[in-house]
Amino acid sequence: MSDFSVAYHLKTDQISDVVDLLSSLNIKGYVFQPTNGWVTFVTELDEFEPHDLISKNVSGTLLFLVRTNDFLCWNFEVFLDSESHGRYAIQASDELHAEIVNTLSDQALSLLVAQSQIDDLTRILNPVFYNAALDKGDLDFAELVGLENIEWISYFQIDCNVDDYEVVSVQ
Repeated sequence: MSDFSVAYHLKTDQISDVVDLLSSLNIKGYVFQPTNGWVTFVTELDEFEPHDLISKNVSGTLLFLVRTNDFLCWNFEVFLDSESHGRYAIQASDELHAEIVNTLSDQALSLLVAQSQIDDLTRILNPVFYNAALDKGDLDFAELVGLENIEWISYFQIDCNVDDYEVVSVQ
């Protein structure tokens, strides 16, 4: 079975920021405890694109991440105060090559990592070797940015196995 994850990550140390957002929008979801300055959450609006209802009503830095572990395919979009600052996507085009779409602004990179880490982030997002991207490009990205909740994370996955996760339910 493939690990396929779809989740939002809000840059905050306060779980209440996400609980209040979802409650005010009347959206069901599951919210993780803060880790490394990020609160991960999933919603019943479980789609492969960030939902406007969430992205247009959030304050602060929001990262929407989609990834799978069985083939090279992951992407994310960065928002600041409801405005998109670009997206990144990498997908295998064949067994030796990947297609990359990168519309991230310089500001988007600085929203994700410290200035001293921008070169490292740029290297991860522009892999020289296909195998490096395939093996763990998404994991390297998550580690550098500080995301821990990226595997087996989606609304459906958690809703069906809620006892396996330490999350706050927003109804």
